[in-house]
Amino acid sequence: MADEAMQTYACGWDALEHAPESTAALGLRSDLMIAVVETEERWWISPAQTTTRLVMTRLRFDDPLRRRVGRLEPKHLVGLAARSELAARMEITGSGT
Repeated sequence: MADEAMQTYACGWDALEHAPESTAALGLRSDLMIAVVETEERWWISPAQTTTRLVMTRLRFDDPLRRRVGRLEPKHLVGLAARSELAARMEITGSGT
């Protein structure tokens, strides 16, 4: 094991996914999920009230609470953000070459 080279990554998602599009999707999901959960935590309401406000079941809301990034599609997370009164915007950077 001492002979194995250590790999470094630009971010944690790069270590989990090898395809750039998969890494980007995980990063987007993560950012949306964190924003929704942080907003929900500031509401100071019960889990039942939260799920009613977000129009989802408690079981389904456990995925963001437990940081299960791969379980919710970006479109569902954008919907949660909107129901949380958050404005979700995508920033596209890079030269494209």
